Amino acid sequence: MKKISFLLIFIFLINCFYAETNFEIKEFNGGSLDLSMTFYTDSFFGSRGDALRNGGVVSTLDFQQSFTSYNPACLAFQKKSTFSMSFIPFGFFGTPVAEGLLGKNVNDEIKNIIDEKIEDAFKDMTKTAGVETKISSFKGYISQAPSIMGWEGIIPFAAGKTAIGLAREEKFTLETKVLINGLETLVNVTDDENPLLDMDLRAKINAALNLEIRNVVTSIGLGRQITNEWGIGTVLEKYDSRFYLNGNALADGVATLSGVTLEFNTNDSNSLDQKAYADFKAEEWGLRLGTSYHYLKDTLETAIDFSIQPELKLKGNGEVIYHTLPDTIDTSDFTKTKEGKESLKYDIFIKIPSFMRITFAWKPGMVLAINYIHYFDTFYIKYRDEKKETKIFLNMMDSFRIGFNFGGYFQLGGGITLANEGMETIDYEKNETKKEVVWFPVPVLSTGFAFPVGDYIKTEVLLLALPAPIFKTAITFNF
Repeated sequence: MKKISFLLIFIFLINCFYAETNFEIKEFNGGSLDLSMTFYTDSFFGSRGDALRNGGVVSTLDFQQSFTSYNPACLAFQKKSTFSMSFIPFGFFGTPVAEGLLGKNVNDEIKNIIDEKIEDAFKDMTKTAGVETKISSFKGYISQAPSIMGWEGIIPFAAGKTAIGLAREEKFTLETKVLINGLETLVNVTDDENPLLDMDLRAKINAALNLEIRNVVTSIGLGRQITNEWGIGTVLEKYDSRFYLNGNALADGVATLSGVTLEFNTNDSNSLDQKAYADFKAEEWGLRLGTSYHYLKDTLETAIDFSIQPELKLKGNGEVIYHTLPDTIDTSDFTKTKEGKESLKYDIFIKIPSFMRITFAWKPGMVLAINYIHYFDTFYIKYRDEKKETKIFLNMMDSFRIGFNFGGYFQLGGGITLANEGMETIDYEKNETKKEVVWFPVPVLSTGFAFPVGDYIKTEVLLLALPAPIFKTAITFNF
């Protein structure tokens, strides 16, 4: 799991207070690292409607439709005005990462990645024999958070042959909190140009990081029947994306020189605090087009739709504020530090996959639908500066799904998506490219039900969806 490479910011925060002198790490205790992730995505199933509980298998023959989840041509066959609000009523799916994510045990793998990054950060320092720069323990936790996820409204007109839709939904949300406790180190500091300098620096570091990635989509759609059997539709989508980071490392310690011991953080001139902040935003547009043909009085359907999605380039600002030992240490006050600032000059990109979907459906009473989806590009988060580019990606290639919709009251569907995931790193200075890829099938499964409350209200409940979400609910008003 390379998805936690943003932890590199901690390595910067932890070791940036060291100056350009000679260091020997004599003791190192990596402490504990706790990772908590809450997430939500509609990428596999859509936001609501029968398809959410039907394995993402869409059909304009279905009973409870959503133009944000379906072929846009569903707007051409909409007969009633509807308004829906979707939400996750309570947190669920909380599980230690060690118990498996997509069937993989990743705790040890994540710890190994972090250890490698720490080792690389301290590569210019010598170590006393037997000292290892590794964290002592790692715990990861992943969960689905309760939230209002969006709303959608559809209004038909022109005798039910045309409809317009408006919606706003959370397409992808990831909130991450990382906490490092009890990292301790003893470092011996010397200077070739000052033989009198032989100082021991003992430091204890606690660090915290909050990271938020959020994509909100506002959609407006229009559908029209060309004939009683043939309909077309289009949806224009506006993406609002945000990448927010706030981190700090609280370092405390003492230094000993010539038998004299002084403390850090007693005043502003000897602070060891480290902080990092970043806020990047993007706005882009996507487009979906679809058509559907109904046979035998809405008993059979053949449909195709296309989703043309953008690459989001996030723009903003970020800064790291750090305190270091000066290049020349004042032996009369050897705890003096200097403050430095560095801009986070990153370009951050998020690519939403474009795809083509072909649908066949049959409605003898229940609805049996089959979808084939071909993805034209890869979902990725990419960040780069003038020296390096790092891309974390999930490449979904083809998806095959089948769904059963029993009278609009109970739905069950699933399938499989062929995919691979990994990380690609390009070092511009060395002209080197490294790529790690893991191939695996992504199982797709969801089930749930809808039941009426009176004549105008219907409650939709998603019981289970793999890989996510669980117990998502919508309240739909029909006019």
